[in-house]
Amino acid sequence: MAGHEILGRLREQASKLIGDNVLTMAAHGIAPGPASDPEKQWWNLPAKYKAAERIKGEMLRDYPGRNDAGDAARHAELSRRMTAEIDPMTASVAGWAHEAENLLPPLPPRVTRQLPEGLRAHIEDNWHAEGWPELRMDLHNNAVGVDAGLHGRPIDPRKLQTRP
Repeated sequence: MAGHEILGRLREQASKLIGDNVLTMAAHGIAPGPASDPEKQWWNLPAKYKAAERIKGEMLRDYPGRNDAGDAARHAELSRRMTAEIDPMTASVAGWAHEAENLLPPLPPRVTRQLPEGLRAHIEDNWHAEGWPELRMDLHNNAVGVDAGLHGRPIDPRKLQTRP
């Protein structure tokens, strides 16, 4: 078999594989995002993370508070925007991961002082050892946000839980 024939077969097999993957993704409601929206590409985790961090920063600025209406709105709106601007799976997984991390107790200062600045700041901002009532409240509000994002509507404040 000549080299151009091998390349032709490889190209044909690659096209079939890509086509099969696209059909499988479409059957499950997962669409590859356009190149202009890298955060919507199912495989582009760095772009998803960057977009999630941007949205999180905006939400922390716009919705202050803890265990109150501002906290509830922040959780819901963050999840709604991540669902709309990235995808519902990323919004859901990020919410669950953040809440799981919040169950971890703070590290002793002697340990955190030895960590790189970025990791130290992340731990200090996120490890609250919050407990199950607060975790359930936050997950509820995250779910309200994902649902609103999936249906393209704003958050209904009546559906939010504002106290653990």
